[in-house]
Amino acid sequence: MVSGRTLKIYYVAQIAEGPPTFQFICNNPTLVADHYKRYLLNQLRDTFGLKVPVRLKFKERPGGKARKAALGRYRAAKARQKPGRLHKGE
Repeated sequence: MVSGRTLKIYYVAQIAEGPPTFQFICNNPTLVADHYKRYLLNQLRDTFGLKVPVRLKFKERPGGKARKAALGRYRAAKARQKPGRLHKGE
C-alpha cells in the first residue's frame, strides 16, 4: 500500500523475447515501488530459469479514465439525491 492505495496487478504478458520483456497491467503503475519490482523480477527468474537481462514494464489498465469519469458521475448523482424513506410504509 502507498498512501492508503493498494496496487492491483491484473495480468502479466511477455511482449518481447530479446531481451525478455514482461508487461504488467495494473491499476496504477506509480504505486509499484523499486523493491517490489526487484521481487517480481527475482520471482520471474526463479520460475522460468532466466539468466539473461529481463525488462519489466508497468502499464495502467485500458479504460481507466472512462471508469474514473463514470465513478465521478455516479458519486455526483448520489450527492444530489435527497435522502428518502427506505420503505413505503414508513
